[in-house]
This record gives sequence, structure tokens and C-alpha cells, in this order.
Amino acid sequence: MSKNKKKALGTGMETLIRTTPEETDVEKLESDTERESLPSGKPLEIRVSDIKANPDQPRKNFPADELSKLVHSIKDKGILEPLIAFKTDTGYQLVAGHRRLMAAQQAGFETVPVIIRDRKGEATEDLELGLIENIIRQDLNPIEEAEALEKLENQYKKETLSIARLVGKDTTTVKNSIRLLKLPEPVKQDIREGRLSSGHGKVLLSLDDREDDLMACRNIILSKSLTVRQSTALVKKYVNKGKRKSVNRDQEEKAAYFESLARSISDAINGLKVEIVYQGRKKQVIINYINNENLEYLLKIFNVTVQS
Repeated sequence: MSKNKKKALGTGMETLIRTTPEETDVEKLESDTERESLPSGKPLEIRVSDIKANPDQPRKNFPADELSKLVHSIKDKGILEPLIAFKTDTGYQLVAGHRRLMAAQQAGFETVPVIIRDRKGEATEDLELGLIENIIRQDLNPIEEAEALEKLENQYKKETLSIARLVGKDTTTVKNSIRLLKLPEPVKQDIREGRLSSGHGKVLLSLDDREDDLMACRNIILSKSLTVRQSTALVKKYVNKGKRKSVNRDQEEKAAYFESLARSISDAINGLKVEIVYQGRKKQVIINYINNENLEYLLKIFNVTVQS
């Protein structure tokens, strides 16, 4: 592993990946006693059946064609990069290399090269480090990465700044990544399967409180194969349309209120027509009367005495 690659890893990744010259040597050992006697940085041949998958493996989707290519590759050249695991009471817990393990199983391998990492703490701490390792090393789709980052935040109680340092990203990138999980499930599936990019997802988040409009934009983006820039312009129109709707709705509610108030006043004064003007600076209550009897009635109600 080059020095440049090492720098790209998050803080503390040296504890996960050892870079000694012995890493390229794969030795087949017959007993657990011999395995435990060797340095943890040296790849060992471990039985596939003894390795348990990492429960925090963030990558969920393995396209069949991608996995098939890897199966053919390892049949031809073997597993070039060892898996990483730590030893448990019942076998080995995988930390990194889930895809390689799956491919080895499909290829019929009985053993795979594994670097045994020393347990540094409780099992949960080791799995946390394994999750970080997977985020850094694997080709995750944006939703898988967001789910992994959210797990660090919620399950392992990490703050955004701490997560950013661990995975080698800035805090804004981490926050925006996790926000993708607010998208409706169909949109998240589009991103998982590559029909939409994370950029499209971030644009659609502008409509996260209006799912109908969000899905309408998503359908247009897919049907017309819009770029992120084109999608931004489309979503902006929907956002502005929503603002206009909001203004119109406020006006309609205000008109309905004053209309109801005018009817109530009319009912209180024997059905005389009442109008309420509330636009701009002009605020008026207008009472229409038909004859002198109506006028005298109003004067009496308002206790108005006319001086002769």
C-alpha cells in the first residue's frame, strides 16, 4: 500500500490495515494454535465456513454482473487483497472484504487469505471500526454510504465532526449525504441502482415537504434523462409554484374570513348588506341600507342621536 493511499484513509485507519512487507505472503496453517502464534499483520488462509459476515456491512446491493466478474477474476488470479477479520470464540468476524468473501464462496474456495486484526476493545468497538473501514475502502452507492454514516451517528453516537475526521470527508459532505435518507423510498432505490445520482437526490430534497411535487419532478427527470443542472431548474419552478400557491391560499383564507364576518354582522342588523374592505391601506366596513326605516334602525342600534 502506498503512502498516498494511506493518507487518504480516515484517522486511526492504521489500526485496521497493517502495511508490513509480510502482507503479500499467504501461509496455510492447520491449527488454531499455529494461527494465533503468528503476527496479526500477516495474511493467513482461513476456512470460508469459519468466517461470519460483518453485520454492519454497509453495501447491500451487489449487481450480479459485478459479482460474476469478481468470481472469474479470483478463479484466474486468486484473491489479491486479503480480507480483514478479528478472531471470536466461535471463528472469525469479518471486518472488510464482504464482496471478496461472497465471490470466494461462489467460486468454491475452501479458504481465503485473511489478515487477523487484534481486538482493541469490545466487539461493538471493533464492528464500529469495521464500518468505518468499509465506508473508506468500498465502492458504496450514495444511499449505502448515507446509511453507514447515519449508523455511526445514531448507533455509535458519533458527532458530525468526529465522523468527518474518521472517514476523511468534510462535515458538509457528511450532513448532505445523510440528508439523502429523507428522500422517498422509490427515489432512494433510483440512486442505489444508478438511475439518479446523489446530485439529483440533493436537488429533489428542496421538495422534501411536498412529496407529490417531488415525485412528479423525479418522473420528469427520469423520462427526459435530465442532468443535475436541468433538474435544478425544473425543481426551482416547482418550488416557486408552491410559493405562489401558498400566497394564493393565504389570500383565499383571508377572503373567506372577512366574508364570514360580514355575514355575521349582517345577521345582527336584520339582514342589511354588509361589506368589509381590507385591501392595502383602505380598511372599511360598509353597511348598505334601502330606506329611511333601515337608517333609523341603524341609528338606534349604534345609539346615535341626531341634533335638529
